Amino acid sequence: MNKVFRTYTLHNGIRLIHRHSDTGVAWMGLFIHSGSRDELHTEHGMAHFAEHMVFKGTKRRSLTQVLNCIEEVGGDLNAHTTKEYTCYHASFLKKYYSRAMDLLNDMVFHSTFPVSELRKEQSVVLDEINSYRDSPSELIIDDFESMVFRKHPLGHPILGTKGSVRKFERTGLNNFMGRTYNTDHMVISSYGDISFTALKKLAEKYFGREPELIGKPIITKKLSYQPEFKKVNRNTHQIHCMLGGPAYDMHHDNRLSLMLLSNMIGGPALNSQLNLLLREQHGLAYTVDCFYSPFTDAGAFYIYFGTDSKNFTKCLDLTRGFLKKISTGAITRQQINRAKEQIIGQMAIGNEHREAMMQTAGRSYLLVNDAFTYEEVAAAFDALKPSAIIKAAQEITNPENMSTLIYH
Repeated sequence: MNKVFRTYTLHNGIRLIHRHSDTGVAWMGLFIHSGSRDELHTEHGMAHFAEHMVFKGTKRRSLTQVLNCIEEVGGDLNAHTTKEYTCYHASFLKKYYSRAMDLLNDMVFHSTFPVSELRKEQSVVLDEINSYRDSPSELIIDDFESMVFRKHPLGHPILGTKGSVRKFERTGLNNFMGRTYNTDHMVISSYGDISFTALKKLAEKYFGREPELIGKPIITKKLSYQPEFKKVNRNTHQIHCMLGGPAYDMHHDNRLSLMLLSNMIGGPALNSQLNLLLREQHGLAYTVDCFYSPFTDAGAFYIYFGTDSKNFTKCLDLTRGFLKKISTGAITRQQINRAKEQIIGQMAIGNEHREAMMQTAGRSYLLVNDAFTYEEVAAAFDALKPSAIIKAAQEITNPENMSTLIYH
């Protein structure tokens, strides 16, 4: 562990990671290794629903008191759920460290899940599902992941389905959290102007009193994958298209090469290769993206574009042709050097966002038991060999091994 980060483990297994900052604002998150992949077949959407319900009142606080605790002093309280973890986080003036830690503990360990609030929140989540279904550029990602991760825990959507959400009861919620909210699978991540000694005392005061709850080892599952081609009629104005397939998991030696490659192919910069090809050179698409999502035991590589129906065939042919060329290793050393400089610069700018840094450290410590500074990650990207990047291209970007999902 880099000495920039300080770490400590409570007697019940909850881990603490802290990075000092001299700003007047602090950031803290509680990360729990519980996500949609941990749901039973009757629980799809439960991890996300649990995240919503912990805001609805505790043994000591009403719903209003939970929402006011940080917000009334100018802070921000929020949460999010992923396929592999859930995070509850707060931003606040540094003098409110104790208040923030007390609140996060109270919400996660002492929520009461009032039935009246549960029913209201079911309606809220059902509306969230409807809203999501009205956004084909977002919905297609879920549907595509269901294709790539068919019969795998990563394959079902985080929000669940209307049918599953309507069946949720308080007992099921308690059972899910009791099974997956284990103290040895929790990390408190902090970034702020507080001494580590003082932070440890607060952690002991608010979290050290919780009983040890040891979870079962995280179960991984081998992915069984066959490429698919699927068209779905959704009466969309544009044609939306996803291409992709399995990729490296988060422990793979060559994962950084694929991160660099995906950023070069279709990252956020306007000079990404596919954006230049489809948008600037041919004027065929407004939005072109490339993603690489590494998980504990699997990964996925995706390309998305939206285009007018009259341009779709050409757009798809150009994309597949480009990927075929990349998969043969047609990448120059000059392109690789530019790609390294670009991603390192993007990280440097992102490093100015302290909340994101807190979340990155917490997520990394939770999932791989380590955390890395910008300088360490930048050095790792800079040290990548062209042969490793070409290998990633050859192993991942061949369109013949990719699935295709089309909304029209």
